[in-house]
Amino acid sequence: MNITPTRSEGLQREWSITIPAADLSRRLDARLETLRAKTKLRGFRPGKVPASHLRRLYGRSLMREIVQTAMQETGEKILADENLRPAEEPRFTLDESAMPGGMEAVEKGECDLACRFALEVIPEIDLGDFSRLSLVRPTTEITAEDVERALERIAHQNRKFEPKDAEDATAEPGDRIRLDFDGSIDGAPFADSRREDVFMEIPAAPDNNAEGEDAADTSIAGFAHALRGRNKGESEVDIDFPADHPLPEFAGKQARFAVTIKEIAAPHTPALDDAFAAALGAENLDALRKQISQAIAAEDARAARAKLKRQLLDQLARQYDFALPNGMVARESAAIQSQLAPPPAEGEPADAPSEEDDALAREYASIAERRVRLALLMSEIGRRNNIEVTPDELSRAVAVQAQRMPQKEQAKLYAYYRDNPRALETIRAPIFEDKVTDFLFELARIEEREVTRETLYSDADFPAEEEADAAPSKKKPAKKKTAPPKKKK
Repeated sequence: MNITPTRSEGLQREWSITIPAADLSRRLDARLETLRAKTKLRGFRPGKVPASHLRRLYGRSLMREIVQTAMQETGEKILADENLRPAEEPRFTLDESAMPGGMEAVEKGECDLACRFALEVIPEIDLGDFSRLSLVRPTTEITAEDVERALERIAHQNRKFEPKDAEDATAEPGDRIRLDFDGSIDGAPFADSRREDVFMEIPAAPDNNAEGEDAADTSIAGFAHALRGRNKGESEVDIDFPADHPLPEFAGKQARFAVTIKEIAAPHTPALDDAFAAALGAENLDALRKQISQAIAAEDARAARAKLKRQLLDQLARQYDFALPNGMVARESAAIQSQLAPPPAEGEPADAPSEEDDALAREYASIAERRVRLALLMSEIGRRNNIEVTPDELSRAVAVQAQRMPQKEQAKLYAYYRDNPRALETIRAPIFEDKVTDFLFELARIEEREVTRETLYSDADFPAEEEADAAPSKKKPAKKKTAPPKKKK
């Protein structure tokens, strides 16, 4: 066997491999001998089928398997000898120019196998001193008003609707109506224009089109509001679609709906008392308030951790700059584009790329580079510090996922992960990232800063420059600094 390096540029590696026909033939002879001992063919005694006869029957198919095995073993040998970690699955390509007669000649044993083995390697990353990371953890106080507002929301969610029996009853804001409707544009019905027994709540304003759980397909701006003040019975509603409506058949058009209101029901919010608390499983109202306070605290902690983690990742992305595997970046960029800019529907022609498309492509590539850089960095930090996801942690995560599913579907979920070990990576990856994140939090300098609840739950970056001096900071007790881990040889 001859293995010759042909490329070593950046993270790209490539070798030229030649496996002599004699080596492949020896492997084939060994396979045929094993097969001969087990084969029973009419006209031959067990174990006495001539090898030449078996070669004619199975030689080419066995040789294909032998070629694949030989290439795979050679690739594994290269990775082991060179101590390389592939960024993605290595690639084998046949070198047809070095194989007179091509693969057919190789399968017949008339030609050496010639191929190329190429891959991108994971870059070497020099890890710094993570105790120099400086983060700010936002905190917020839970007030009695916060608890009462949450309690009122729960009461609102548990309100009951009682029909208005009066013949002249009208649909008012907050009421729930049950109706049938039949819509048309220019006298012609459109998709899903006819519905029966739809529940819909009357909003307070046109831009607050609150709807019932069965009204998902009737989310037309102003529709529910147009029914305000209507009585039970039949009526008509005209709705103007905006000129920029995403569906061309609706853009700038007016739709007419023939509406039949079957029932008008008024909301009745339960009183905030011990009986209400007991209906929700709490001992009394005070116990329910305590549960609500604990739930708010848990949600605040999750929001604070998210902002803290975002700061951590931002700092790491700024501090570390190293070569990235092109294949990983391209794959991540394509995934981002498929999520944010899906391809045209089947049958629709694709638009020619515009300057805006080019700008978006560059933005997707930038996001992809950040994600790949951080993923490789977090992976290296975990590897150097022996951070692993245990089988028990994986099992618990799968069990949590299964608990969200109907009982009859849970067995299918467990079977899926049992039969598809690679699928577990979708569960393992976030657990691993959280463990590495916690490891870095332990090393970093973290200050606590009290903020408003609006700031805690806003999408804006934290800490914002204008808030730098808005509130006093509380330093977390200093921890023993840990030296950066030594690079393994």
